[in-house]
Amino acid sequence: MEDSDFLSRCFLKGNRPFSIHVALAGTNVPFLEIERPYTCWWLSHMRIKNPQTNQLCGTVKEEFSICVRKYSVLDANGVKKYHIYNHFCSWTFYIEPVGQPGNVIGQISKDLNIKDAFFGTDTFGVTVPPNLSTQDKCLILGAVFLIQIGFEKARNANDDHRNNCLSFSLN
Repeated sequence: MEDSDFLSRCFLKGNRPFSIHVALAGTNVPFLEIERPYTCWWLSHMRIKNPQTNQLCGTVKEEFSICVRKYSVLDANGVKKYHIYNHFCSWTFYIEPVGQPGNVIGQISKDLNIKDAFFGTDTFGVTVPPNLSTQDKCLILGAVFLIQIGFEKARNANDDHRNNCLSFSLN
């Protein structure tokens, strides 16, 4: 559930600060907290924390790029672990470990369907290797939320006033 105030959602839209508590379906116990501070219009970042211990798991940062979107996934010590990028006019983002160019280990895909067009939702599919650490999976999940904000900003630029909802599936 997103924790942000009404005025931020109305006036700052995709640039608003917020905190999201992620829990498994059917439970009220969050296993992940994603914080996004206010950003001045571009190059967003999010902090991913463990809500039980309040420890930082890592950060996802948007990088400057022309024509494509790029993100860096950093661990709690600020060391880059993964690059996430898409190709021009593509809604699929590829995940590569740092120092291994061309070694795509997973992807984040924005699914296009009729429901999204009518109800203003964004649906993403995430594919990562099963042997990836739980902490790395949480960081990549945090990246999905930052990527979704990019789509929300694009909708807001086109004066689209639909509800902004996010659903995803892990494969």
